[in-house]
Amino acid sequence: MTRILVSLLAVITFAPAQTIQYQSINLETALGLVQAAIKTCSDEGFSVAATVVDRSGEIVAVGRADDAGVGTVDGSRAKAYTSLALGQPTSVMAQVLVEQPGFSRIADIPGFLILPGGVPIIFNNAVVGGLGVGGATSDVDERCASMAIKELFEP
Repeated sequence: MTRILVSLLAVITFAPAQTIQYQSINLETALGLVQAAIKTCSDEGFSVAATVVDRSGEIVAVGRADDAGVGTVDGSRAKAYTSLALGQPTSVMAQVLVEQPGFSRIADIPGFLILPGGVPIIFNNAVVGGLGVGGATSDVDERCASMAIKELFEP
């Protein structure tokens, strides 16, 4: 028994360490996305907030137009988080909820906001973050987020 235990400990002790590599969004890119989203919406006459979260759902950058409304920062963060978690624009899930009400409980997940305006940030076929915009109409929020991502990732 002692010999088996010692052998098992030797295997555990000397097993090579392994790491997981992943991509995430950096601060410079996140700031660029926030600025591009706010500018795009401003050009359309809307004052918004924009938030970028990394692949872990943590805020990397947030910005708010000078006259954006109350709650726009919280809304943009929740949309960014939701699009990251679902790996798709929040408008897609909003439409699913209309067509299939059985999925309605997904809106109860803490931190989720199922309104258009959140778009996943995809780089090299991996979701590396989420961008959320809040303060305009939902379709404009999402268009501003999508255009910001295209501007920075598809020049």
